[in-house]
Amino acid sequence: MKKLFTLLLVLVTGFMRAGAQAPPMPDMKEVTSWKDRSLVVLLAEEDQKMIKKMAKKNSEWADNHKAAVASFNDNVQKIFADQWKFNEEKSFETAKQAKDKIKKRGKNMLVAWLYFTQPAEMNDKNPYMMPVLALSRGENFDDEKPELTFNMPYVKSGEYATLSLLNSYTELHIRTLCHMAQFQLNLMANNKKKLPMNNMMKSEATKGCADLKNVILLIDNEYIDTEKITDKVLAETMGDMKYKMAETSEIATASEQGSDSYAYLMCFPVDIKSSVKGEVTEYSLQVAKMVLDCKTAKIMYMSLSQPGGKNAAPEFNINDFRAISACVPKK
Repeated sequence: MKKLFTLLLVLVTGFMRAGAQAPPMPDMKEVTSWKDRSLVVLLAEEDQKMIKKMAKKNSEWADNHKAAVASFNDNVQKIFADQWKFNEEKSFETAKQAKDKIKKRGKNMLVAWLYFTQPAEMNDKNPYMMPVLALSRGENFDDEKPELTFNMPYVKSGEYATLSLLNSYTELHIRTLCHMAQFQLNLMANNKKKLPMNNMMKSEATKGCADLKNVILLIDNEYIDTEKITDKVLAETMGDMKYKMAETSEIATASEQGSDSYAYLMCFPVDIKSSVKGEVTEYSLQVAKMVLDCKTAKIMYMSLSQPGGKNAAPEFNINDFRAISACVPKK
């Protein structure tokens, strides 16, 4: 009988970190073996310290935090139960329930957790936070040193990061997280040439670009400067590319229904490594601007912006839309 392993997905709220670097990519054979493990999703828990701090200023903030945690957990259970295909067996627990399992069966487990960090390059420039999904084997678990990380879509933060991030981390973001993490795991499992992740993703984007002619691009205000990117500007820029200004809820519905008629925008932070003779000498953070299809979050367009460049903000500008429309064959 095949030995059953456990994958623990720990969704921890309120854990902030500044500018964490991505760990080296794990071995291909090791990632392939993760498919035989069961998935245990650890749900977010209320941050009691945060609640007390909020209650002193405004009792509604504390109530909103509790409601946000409950809504977040509902979305996670709904989406991961239905959309996570990398592992066949799935269950959902709190961190307390899983603590003893990690101690007793650590060598048979893979621990994953979600934390939020603000990139050092962006601290003084904008309010974006970076959600990061981290993975480590149970026997090596150290929340400061994950063995594998997935950078997730940018979300905007406010005065109370835990509350605002949970509210901002919508069903659409969680579904994108679910799809993209599996997409990257499968890329790694089949990465015989051991290419960097950003190279593999750009290759996939090149393949998917041709399908842009078959979809309507849903444009969310979250990712554009509405004073500069107006309907008139888009009409003059997009050419034969079909598009529609849409609310986040409409995009979430198209994603939930797995529609192959629509695509949507997302911005991701990407860690770029500079190396000399195989040794990493420097890490830098770039912004990956993507168009994803609503069915499986397949990458249909991807561009990388250099740190400090005029296109480096996690939003789409007119040059990005020109590049997207250029992928669509002229009639």
